[in-house]
Amino acid sequence: MVRTTLEGVFTFETSTPQRNPQGSEACTSKSLNAPPSQHPDSATSGQDDTEHDISYPSSLFNFINEASQDVLTSKLTSALMLPQLQDKFKQAFMLVAKDVVEAVLREYIEPMQKEIKELRTELRMKTDELEQYSRRNSLRISGLPEDIHEEGRDTENIAMEVLRGLHQTLSPSDIDRCHRVGRKSKDKHRDIIIKFVNYNDRNKVIINRRKLRDTRCNVYINEDLTRHRSRLYKLARELKKQGRIESTWTRDGRVNILEQIEGRTRVIHDESELDQYRR
Repeated sequence: MVRTTLEGVFTFETSTPQRNPQGSEACTSKSLNAPPSQHPDSATSGQDDTEHDISYPSSLFNFINEASQDVLTSKLTSALMLPQLQDKFKQAFMLVAKDVVEAVLREYIEPMQKEIKELRTELRMKTDELEQYSRRNSLRISGLPEDIHEEGRDTENIAMEVLRGLHQTLSPSDIDRCHRVGRKSKDKHRDIIIKFVNYNDRNKVIINRRKLRDTRCNVYINEDLTRHRSRLYKLARELKKQGRIESTWTRDGRVNILEQIEGRTRVIHDESELDQYRR
């Protein structure tokens, strides 16, 4: 009997061949570790049995590799189910998601918001311009005393008394509307809004309004401005009182200022344009 070892992997024993009565040779013993191809019964199995037999080094390696992958997958799945790892994974995911969302906002949303803001500003200015044009024939009188029992006709008579001192040919038929604005108050007299039928009559009153300084020092006549332009005019008058601009006035609903240093005349459309004079 001979013991043979192949590279320290396979070990099998064989005996010397003996002749049987029919003249054929046979082995008295075979190792159970011999490859399947050496057994007579494995001839029909062929290559399929060889591929799944772990006796070969390549098959043994594949078996170990697949088993290792199964164990690793099972361990990893079990590890991910731990609450600590789940929290860390959630935190990492939230950080990545936050970066992605911020990138999308910077690339798409912020330009859209800027465009929407510009469109809103443009729409507000257009609306304000249309509203001011609708007030083109109107004037506002401030400082006229108001009686508690005053009615619409009384208000028109009070206003006409002042206007005739500035426009002698003016008649009640030249007035489209005349009324007080705002809520009644015991401490303050409400303004009177006058809408003229003709723009030229309205313009003549504006030109001659300086005459009121000699006859009615506490009565003022100004253009009927929108809320936005009225605020601009108020801010411009405050700058004039502070000595930061030379003068301010309105003309056809536009707020004008006269600069001190260069003596330029500017039309103010937005409050931000007055910031340079506040410094």
